[in-house]
Amino acid sequence: MAEIDFPRGGKSVLSPFEVQQAKRKVEDDALFKTNSNGSVKKTKKGKYNSSPAAKRKDLPVDEEITTNVDAITISTYKNGVSVLGIIKEINPLDIAETVAQLDLNSFFRIGDMIRCVVVEVQLTKNKHKRIKLTMDPKIINDKFKASRIQLGMMLSGYVASIEDHGYIVSYEIENLVGFLSQQEGLEYAKTRQLDDLPVGLPVNCIVRNVKEKGRLIAVGISSAEVLKAKAHEGMRLTYDTLQAGLYVNATVTKINTKGAQLAFLGGFYGSVTADHLNQTNSLAERSKVTARIMYVDPNSKKIGLSLLNTVVKGQVDVSQPEIGHIIENAAVVRIDKGIGLLLQLDDNQKGYLHISRASDKHIDKFGKQYKIGSKHRCRVIANSLIDELAIITMQQSVLEQQFVNYNDIKPGALIMGKIISLEDFGILIQVTDHIKALCPSLHMSDITLKHPEKKFKEGNKIKCRVLTVDAKRKRLILTHKKSMVHSSQAVITSYENIQHNIAAHGFISSVRSNGCIVTFYNNVRGFVHKRNLSTQYIENPDTVFFVGQVVLSYVLSADNVNKKLNLSLKSPELSSSSSSNLQFKQSKIIDVNLFRASAEGLDVLMQQSGLAACIPVYHLSDYPSICQALIKYFLLQESVNKDVNVKLLKQLVTVGKTKSSVIVSRKQSLIDAVRSNSAIQNFDQLQVGLMMNGFIKLTMEYGCFVEFSNGLVGLAPIGLLSDGFVDDASAYYSVGDSVIGKVTDIEHERKRFLVSLRLSDYLKSVGKDDAKIQTLKKFDQYLDERNTVIQVLEKVYDFPPAGLLIGELVTGMIESIDGNHVTLLLKKGQKATATIYFDDANYKANSSVTARVIDYDLISRTVRVSLHPDMINYSSKQFYKMHKQIKADNNTTAIVELVNCDHIVCRLPDYKNIIALAPSTQYWNNAKGAHRKYVIGSRYMARVERVTMTKIIVYLLKEIVDESPKVSIGQIFDAKVETIRQFFAVVKFGNSYGTIHVSEVVDEIEDGGSPLATLSVGLSVRVRVINIGNYKSRTKKGFKIECSAKPSVFLLNAAILEAKAKETDEDRNKSAVKMYKPGDRIVAYVHSIRSFCINVFVSRNIKGKVFGLHASKAYNVLRDLSNNFKVCQAYNCCVLSNSEDVVDLSIAYPYDYKLDVGCVIPGRIINLVHKLGAVVQLPLRKCGVASLTNISDEYKEDITTMLSAKQIVSCYISKVSSDCKKIDVSLRASRTNPNSDAEVVDKEIKNINEIANGQILRGYIKGVSKKGVFVALSNSLTGRIKIKNLSDKYIEDWGSKYKDGMLVTAKVISIDLEEQHIELSLKESAIKGTSAKTEISTIKVGPDGASANDDSDVESIDEEKEKSGLKRKRSISNESRLKLSSAFQWSSDGNIDGNDNPDSVNVMDESQSDSDDSVEVLSKTQNKRKRRAKDKAEEEEIYRTELALANNANALETPDDFDRLIVSNPDDSSAWLQYMAYYLQTAEIDKSRDVAERALKTISFRESQHLLNVWIAMMNLENLYGTQETLLKVFQRAVQRNNPKDVFFQLSRIYIRSDKHDLAEKLFRNMIKRFNTSKKVWIRYGQFLFEINKFDGARKILQRGLKSLPKRKHLATIVKFAQFEFKYGDQARGCTIFESVLSNYPKRTDLWSVYTDMAIKGGDVDQVRVGLGWGNGNKFQKLLIKVLDLDDAFYFGRKIFEKAVKITLSSKKIKFLFKKYMEFESKHGNEESIEHVRQMAVDYVSSQIDKSN
Repeated sequence: MAEIDFPRGGKSVLSPFEVQQAKRKVEDDALFKTNSNGSVKKTKKGKYNSSPAAKRKDLPVDEEITTNVDAITISTYKNGVSVLGIIKEINPLDIAETVAQLDLNSFFRIGDMIRCVVVEVQLTKNKHKRIKLTMDPKIINDKFKASRIQLGMMLSGYVASIEDHGYIVSYEIENLVGFLSQQEGLEYAKTRQLDDLPVGLPVNCIVRNVKEKGRLIAVGISSAEVLKAKAHEGMRLTYDTLQAGLYVNATVTKINTKGAQLAFLGGFYGSVTADHLNQTNSLAERSKVTARIMYVDPNSKKIGLSLLNTVVKGQVDVSQPEIGHIIENAAVVRIDKGIGLLLQLDDNQKGYLHISRASDKHIDKFGKQYKIGSKHRCRVIANSLIDELAIITMQQSVLEQQFVNYNDIKPGALIMGKIISLEDFGILIQVTDHIKALCPSLHMSDITLKHPEKKFKEGNKIKCRVLTVDAKRKRLILTHKKSMVHSSQAVITSYENIQHNIAAHGFISSVRSNGCIVTFYNNVRGFVHKRNLSTQYIENPDTVFFVGQVVLSYVLSADNVNKKLNLSLKSPELSSSSSSNLQFKQSKIIDVNLFRASAEGLDVLMQQSGLAACIPVYHLSDYPSICQALIKYFLLQESVNKDVNVKLLKQLVTVGKTKSSVIVSRKQSLIDAVRSNSAIQNFDQLQVGLMMNGFIKLTMEYGCFVEFSNGLVGLAPIGLLSDGFVDDASAYYSVGDSVIGKVTDIEHERKRFLVSLRLSDYLKSVGKDDAKIQTLKKFDQYLDERNTVIQVLEKVYDFPPAGLLIGELVTGMIESIDGNHVTLLLKKGQKATATIYFDDANYKANSSVTARVIDYDLISRTVRVSLHPDMINYSSKQFYKMHKQIKADNNTTAIVELVNCDHIVCRLPDYKNIIALAPSTQYWNNAKGAHRKYVIGSRYMARVERVTMTKIIVYLLKEIVDESPKVSIGQIFDAKVETIRQFFAVVKFGNSYGTIHVSEVVDEIEDGGSPLATLSVGLSVRVRVINIGNYKSRTKKGFKIECSAKPSVFLLNAAILEAKAKETDEDRNKSAVKMYKPGDRIVAYVHSIRSFCINVFVSRNIKGKVFGLHASKAYNVLRDLSNNFKVCQAYNCCVLSNSEDVVDLSIAYPYDYKLDVGCVIPGRIINLVHKLGAVVQLPLRKCGVASLTNISDEYKEDITTMLSAKQIVSCYISKVSSDCKKIDVSLRASRTNPNSDAEVVDKEIKNINEIANGQILRGYIKGVSKKGVFVALSNSLTGRIKIKNLSDKYIEDWGSKYKDGMLVTAKVISIDLEEQHIELSLKESAIKGTSAKTEISTIKVGPDGASANDDSDVESIDEEKEKSGLKRKRSISNESRLKLSSAFQWSSDGNIDGNDNPDSVNVMDESQSDSDDSVEVLSKTQNKRKRRAKDKAEEEEIYRTELALANNANALETPDDFDRLIVSNPDDSSAWLQYMAYYLQTAEIDKSRDVAERALKTISFRESQHLLNVWIAMMNLENLYGTQETLLKVFQRAVQRNNPKDVFFQLSRIYIRSDKHDLAEKLFRNMIKRFNTSKKVWIRYGQFLFEINKFDGARKILQRGLKSLPKRKHLATIVKFAQFEFKYGDQARGCTIFESVLSNYPKRTDLWSVYTDMAIKGGDVDQVRVGLGWGNGNKFQKLLIKVLDLDDAFYFGRKIFEKAVKITLSSKKIKFLFKKYMEFESKHGNEESIEHVRQMAVDYVSSQIDKSN
């Protein structure tokens, strides 16, 4: 009461609004009165007259009352402006991906008022502004605080969750949650036609109650209540919290023609435009009104309001004028200068016209014709619900538009549009200003476009046909497929009133095994069964048809009720004609009519009989190029019944019959045979030696089936296909190839005959002269057919264009240059291509060139030209005059200009380079690639055969090869690239061939680049010879000339190159390796990736290695080296070290890189020790240790199981010793990624000062002794727990309960800072009430340490996991457990045999070779005796654990037991295999299969070996209990999911084990084709044949294998087959093979070792004699054997040793042989023989000493 009577602190008893009213009254009394100086008299402010409104800087003061009434334009909406909007349309395209499955129509309704905030104003490509809004409560309520929330406030939020009694509403305001009752939520849902409020639904709420100090509010969402909720002054709103959509009481302060100004909420001022004034009620200044805020700009402090009833009351009328409606007499009501016009459209509707839409021409202001009251013709183009206005236009172009809205467009209609943009998904097209459409990429063209951007450019007009229209969703889909746009057939848009047999164009939308689905317009679909796809039977439709293909289909039946169409791609006439009754007896000449064409061929009707027939593609001609040109011509024809086809389809021949039609051929060779009556009529007329024209009908592994006239089919075995070796018939001939066959054998009983296609047989029958005549005759037929096709194309497609004759000079612009291929655009608009094969060709894109026409490409319909200078240096008249000077039967020089599969274009330099044609093959049987022996630019001796006015025919005799220059080291040549292999390119200079190694291409290259990629076949390159081999390099197989293209090599002196070449390989390697010093930068080239190591080439002879961690600093790269480093890629490397063998290189780290404390680097886990932690391999061959406390920010039991061997981890260097041998690392995320938001549960303790008494800590036990238990709290701090502090209760055997590595929770009870001692306690009474993750239960302690309680609740440690760092896990193949090494680590390959063989390469895993540092860490803390004792104890523990596991496995009796086992080990294949075996025991095969399928879905894809085990089990299951078909299905799936070669090997083992030798042999035949470069495949196949006693077959396999395998694999393969001969076959043959190999490789001690072992085991003296080259009848040798009383094999084994040790070898190798010899004599000899070996060794040492002296 006192405060009201005596206000203090400047507080006014008047409200801010009343203060403003009082001031307004004073101003009215003395309006515009000034003082003597002419200035306005200012009111002096005192401290007692200031109002809250004046105190708040964000509220307007007196000077700001004169707010202008500005029109609302797009510039009003800036970033951060709060806007009230009304939903006009709902477009699913605007849904974000995360809510793509939601239906926005359930969230919003048209007419809903929503509150938004402007987040971005974007500019479109056409420079139009586009406003981006958000409804995110986090942005809308950004300035709200929970403490400022009051009753009656309206807040925007969303339903966050659904609870039992209501809904939780989130406003994204800190410490604020809203609650909505269930009843009110369900009532609101009913108004939205929803069953319940979905989570995420945006809602506007009114605050009904505030609880828990503002942290919880009760809200309501009733639309009526929310709309009527008024804001008042007590809410203390500011510009930041004032939001659009608020309902307020306001006072009119000013009114003018533009609108009104309002004051509200005690100091806020806003404007109302004239369009938003309530026209029904008259307004006056100071009148009271209710208004709703339209927008709030907190930056400029501008507020817009509306007095319209629709906005204030929220009753929006969605029934607006129809878009497209034309108003004839619209009257102008208001003129907004420079902005627009307000027009009265009818009695109740007004419209607004923007100045830009007043005319098609640009106008800056309205003329007299637009005065108030004038009437105009306009059209509605949009509606503004919030303004209650129609948006109109007076543009004449819009008034005349056919389509104004989507409802005007009908499916199937033709429309023109303008390309907006070309996207990955299709073309965006502007149909009108308000209608946009999409032409999907599938519908851009009838064919797939490789470069659509060249055809469809922005702004171009495009003609399309409407596929579908969705007016509600405003979606318009078009097609630009030419065959559909220009189709004259019926347009099907519905299932109603479809006539039978009506033809219509559609596109294939799906290809299935039983047919195709064809889609028409308006999503009308029909099905075409497989039998109706073609007159020819099509087994697999997907091989003929493809999605998007346009087809002409015929309606067989229509079901309007079920919306189904039954279609056929066969013409009704073809379908009605039947060939089933035709008995094909003999070939005859017929004429046909064409009805349809497909990729498989032509469907035709025979004119005389009307029967259906077909012409496959390969039967269109004898020549492949003609076949392809004709089928393309027929496919692209719009009408198939034109006169132009008559000439092409006359006088054809029938050759056979399919299930549904007759097969007709257009091959001239078959037609001529029938016409001349030379064709064999039946089988009885066949004779051996008869020559017949035919074609390849089928290719098989064993040969080709050849069909001749009258349906006769013979077999050409693979041996009779060619005079050379043919491995695969399909690689030599294709189905449909025309051939001449010679009958070689006839089997009358079974009516079979064999034919030969060999050239030698053909020449024997007809002679060389007649063969040449036949070739030229065939070539004349080819040219006649080609001319016919050219005439057809010229008539239909105007190709070739007039004026582009062969030999004509033309000019054009170069469009692109790709290697040596040039694309030109001729002046007449025709595309042309040329090949550059000559030197000094300096062409650039977009440059003009002159060329000469040399040929036409009938398939692509392009012109082929030549750019050679000799071809363009004279006129066309001179060119044609040379015809008169050329005479037939003369020899001349011909240079190849163009190579086609059927003809060759040459130029004749002796006759001013006039153009001539030559056949590409000199023999009728045109095998695949026979034309490839001709190279563009090569010179031939040719004979002129025929000269006409239009063409010159020559016959190429032999290639003219320049005399090869004498090649010497240092010479420089201009060479041409012949082929490019994996690691080198083959080049040709003169008549010699050489190689350019990948390291000899360039001097400098960017990382990741491939030098060989800079070369291409046919490219000219300058090379220098750097080395020459020992034998001639005339043939391509002997690439012994080594070349270099590096610029630096050209600067070297030739003497230096010769000196380098004279060095041996060994000396060259040693001297080259010494050249590189640590720190040098060199370029290396990737050779292969093996075992986390990249093998590289430094040069041709020097190899290097990049250790995995040195390859990159990126973790994703290190985790997948094979996919990030490709063969032949070049990288700049730093030399770390070198040796005689390889250079150690680094890509990522320099030589002087230091591992300092604080740096974060990648590492690789090489060892996991349960009690110690993880041993991590670091870069620069360093090793670090991560203790248990440094592995994770949250300690866990068995924390090392979080890691795995060979895992790439991020390491933080925490400590480095002075000599860098001991490095401590941390794997904690808080260390490796300090910016991470991950929670740190167990904070890292850096020093003792961070620990306080009474603190609860967790740590790992690191030691147990009589003094207590020691716990590692961090890497540097250890606490002790005395025995008395272990438990509150008695523990008898406490020593066995607490083990190293166990996680415990303890309490700090004392700290000694001086001694750095920490005392801990595990007593429950001490840590009671604390939250511990590892609880220590009641344990009894006895004085003698004996166990008194076996029911302890302490979690037992898995003994097998405890020793995971000390032993290697068993592999899935159940290999035997190995002994522990001194480093507590298993060998990665499971072999610890101590082999001293210097030649045997022991490829060790880097985790082994680099784990010495971890061993050193262990050896410092344990002496040798303790380690041995510990090893023994751990071995016993391992044995007990394995025994327990075995017993456990036997205890599994029910499916539930197996399910529990699988849950604990989901990635362990052994558990899944046990589960499968369980069901097999119960004969439930299907359930066993289901388990296998579950395993494949459950096991991680990274566990490739475990997945392979499951696949093997499935194949075994199907082999035993399934069929061959089910087995092959599983096998095919396994091949797709695993390494194919591994799966093939496993299936072969399955077949062999089950004695299915025929299937195994068939599988091996497939394997040697698929993996023909794998020696393992050839060796395994050979072993299999030896095992089943097929010795001859095995020996043939060896010969075949040596032809396919690379030379580097020959030796190993031969040695293996020699071992097989000893073991299974002929031991004498084995000896012979070994003797032959050792004569070539006498210094290979590993081969000597194998040979002696095999000879000793052989035991047959005669065979061994033969193997050593001694005669069988040597009596002296037999007598010696008898006297010595030695076994034959031992005797000859000793002789092999005698021969081996006499070879000149290095001391290391000879030591190995003497050692093996001594072992042999110790076992099989006597004292004399042992002494003999010793004496030989002594003599050898003496001889070596003498040599050194």
